[in-house]
Amino acid sequence: MYKLLEGGTGNLKECLISVITTAGFDLNSPCYELFEYCIKILEGVTENETQFIYIAQLDKEDDIWDTKNWVKANPLTCKTPEGIKRMEDIARKAKEMGGEELRDFMTKRLNIWVQFTDNQYMNTEKWKNCESNKTLEDFRGHTAITGLDLSSGGDLTSLGLVIPYYDDEGNRKYFIHSHSFIPKNRVAEHIKTDRAPYDIWIREEILTATETMGGIKTDYKYIISYLKKLIEDYELNIEMICYDPHNASAFLYDLEQLGINTLEITQSARNLNDPTVDFRLEVEAGNVEYNKHNKLLTWSIVNAKTASNSFGEIKIDKDLQRKRIDPVDSVIDAWKVAMTIDAKVDINEVTNEFLDMMGW
Repeated sequence: MYKLLEGGTGNLKECLISVITTAGFDLNSPCYELFEYCIKILEGVTENETQFIYIAQLDKEDDIWDTKNWVKANPLTCKTPEGIKRMEDIARKAKEMGGEELRDFMTKRLNIWVQFTDNQYMNTEKWKNCESNKTLEDFRGHTAITGLDLSSGGDLTSLGLVIPYYDDEGNRKYFIHSHSFIPKNRVAEHIKTDRAPYDIWIREEILTATETMGGIKTDYKYIISYLKKLIEDYELNIEMICYDPHNASAFLYDLEQLGINTLEITQSARNLNDPTVDFRLEVEAGNVEYNKHNKLLTWSIVNAKTASNSFGEIKIDKDLQRKRIDPVDSVIDAWKVAMTIDAKVDINEVTNEFLDMMGW
């Protein structure tokens, strides 16, 4: 609706579109995207002299329970003692009850964006801090671990590369490259059901529409071709392909033809707990990088929540059928191996040195 309004003002000499709202729960919404864009303008990251912005919110370091801070986010209510007293009553209830009451207080009273689910997998702000301008070109010749999450038919199929490396200060880091596939004749359907801009992601080349097999089922040969091209273009050493065994039986022969070691990753909380937890911790520590233009990967990160077994071990899950998490699933599959290998060691080089030493 917003874009329709904006498009209808194209020939008007004087026009103004006012967007007046408070924060909400859906971090995959057009409103949140506009909020992030406005923040970049205010911080000087980008320029747009046609956009006037006023955002009433607390500073990041502010205590949300300190009454002196509330006027920043709620200037009208907090300009009177009566208004502050009313806010205190609401805050006390929110603090004691938590859950939905706390979310409502933070969003509607303090204008703070809060993910709706209680068990959200990733801290979205921490994830955003990991975005980068780097691409695979910056990691030419590196060793990578590949993860594959295969679709059951016409849904997303995703490939994730995890590249461990050490920066100039000797700190261990990871770069993530993600790409997904979808049958061409299912794109329009999924735009509606998933409420996601798949057509834009195809145009931005972070998603490939597969045309064979009637365009209604993903042809896994596209994945093989894509991976081969990455290896050739960037001289990558793919150490391992980690795959979800679900729907993989018909694909294993093609994987074997690549001549790369494969590893089946059982999709259970017990098997995935360590990489699921470690990936999140490395993101929070700022040790993960991904290209900032990959909105599909970020979309799946925001969609992911955690599910646990009786032992408290976790794996990621999704809220609704339309909330797809395939890209992050593939990354976690690869992470299970990537987090254990030493990026300083070239296994092929070490092997050759050993053979030379033995005179073989």
